Amino acid sequence: MSISPDTPVAQLIENRKELSEYGWDQLKKKSLLLRVLPPKQLDTDALDRHEQNKPRVLIDREPNSLAALSVPIGETVFETTTDPCYNVWFSRVVTPKVRLEGLSTVDDLVDQLVHEFDSKFLLVADVASRTGKQPLEVKCEHGICNNCLFEALNKGEFDTSVAVVNQKFMDELLKFSRNENPKSLEHKHLGVDFCVKDCDSLDNQLFTFTEPKFLGKCFYLEEFTVFIADDNIFAYVTVGATISNVNGVNQAVWPSTSDE
Repeated sequence: MSISPDTPVAQLIENRKELSEYGWDQLKKKSLLLRVLPPKQLDTDALDRHEQNKPRVLIDREPNSLAALSVPIGETVFETTTDPCYNVWFSRVVTPKVRLEGLSTVDDLVDQLVHEFDSKFLLVADVASRTGKQPLEVKCEHGICNNCLFEALNKGEFDTSVAVVNQKFMDELLKFSRNENPKSLEHKHLGVDFCVKDCDSLDNQLFTFTEPKFLGKCFYLEEFTVFIADDNIFAYVTVGATISNVNGVNQAVWPSTSDE
C-alpha cells in the first residue's frame, strides 16, 4: 500500500517496511549532510574494528588536503588527522521512543535525526573552512548582491557544488534576484544549488561545498529503520561521514544582512 498523512495508525503498523522507506527518503531530502555528501551503502566486510570495538573504515586521504575531519554523528568530539589514511567512524543513532500518532510522528523522528546530522556537520564545516585559510570577509555597500555572492562562491580552489545559507540570508539575496522564494532545500542560483537551513548560526554567512568526490565520504550500514511495539515507535540509522579534503569547504561572512 501507499502510506500518506491520512493512513490510520493500525495500517502504518502493518506496513513497517514502507514506513522505514518513507523515513529514509525524507531523511535524505531534509538533511544537509546527506545532501552535500550523498550516502552510499557499505558492506560490513569492509569494516575495520578499532581497539574500542567501534566500527570504522580506513580510506586514503587526498594528497593535497591539509587534514581530514570526521563528522561526530552520535558523538561529542570529532577527529582531525593529517595521516595518509583517515577514518570514517560509524555510530548507530537512535531516537527516543514516542507514541505513534500517524505519519507525522515519523516526520518528527526524521527531524530529530536531521538536527543531529546537520548540527554536527556544520560544526565540522566551520573548522574545515578555517583550516589553512580564513573565511572571506565580504565588504559590499549593497549588503548581499550577486557580485559579492559570485566572489564568495568562487573563493576556493574547487568549483562550488552546494551553498548553504539560512532563510534570512536568502530573503536578503532575493532582493537582488528575480528568483522566486525557495520552498524547499533545492534552489538554483548563479549555477549553484542552494540549501536553505533554518539555523540562526548561519546569520550573515554562507558555506560552500565542492562536489562529493572531492569533499569526503558518507556511508551507511543501516538505513532509517522504525521499530514499533505497543503503539510506541522509535527509529535508528547507522551512518558515518568524514570531510576528507578541507580545501573543499569555504565560508564567507557579511557584516550584516539587514538594516537592524
